[in-house]
Amino acid sequence: MGANLLICRVCNIGREGIFVKMSSPSLVGRAFTAQLALKEPVLLSCVVRRVELDHGLGVRIVAPGAEGRKRLLALLDTLACE
Repeated sequence: MGANLLICRVCNIGREGIFVKMSSPSLVGRAFTAQLALKEPVLLSCVVRRVELDHGLGVRIVAPGAEGRKRLLALLDTLACE
């Protein structure tokens, strides 16, 4: 199975999930890997949990890995202070 590359905008991010803005959302239950485009990219394994047609989708972060989790929490702490 081939991989598709989609570039999307994150509108909301938290410890357990992300809302991704996109015009043609995926199906509920579909798993994918997301890469947060930071100075040092963070890879996150995600599953689509909610679809809002013509707006985007809500995804649950299921397995960021130990280093990914640490960097995600550091990002959230930084965002909370801004």
